[in-house]
Amino acid sequence: MSNRLIQMGAAFVIVHTGSLEVNVDAVAAWTQLQVNLTCWHERMHGSGRTLSAFGIKQFKAALLKTFKTTRSQSVAIGQLLELINKGNPDPFESSEVKKALDNMQNDNQVMVADDVVFLI
Repeated sequence: MSNRLIQMGAAFVIVHTGSLEVNVDAVAAWTQLQVNLTCWHERMHGSGRTLSAFGIKQFKAALLKTFKTTRSQSVAIGQLLELINKGNPDPFESSEVKKALDNMQNDNQVMVADDVVFLI
């Protein structure tokens, strides 16, 4: 019986007659490399990072805190960025905030007009 060695990305697969062995660690490393390259590409081309479900929760909590702190039903996006990032070890990027606000606006939770966020 002869074995063949096939390269799939950074992973090597050994194909036996009728069986298949996969180097799982190499596949995981290759997958992580692809994710890292995708993130790098998005950052370099201005699409910014995307918020995870946890990040969206954090953003909404920070937004609500901002409305409570300012005792207002509206806040300018510039002021919002300043207040939600104050003391935040992982500050929100402008692109993340705009994407989150777009999603919230589509869900009728806020309205954005002339760079001002209104609580609905």
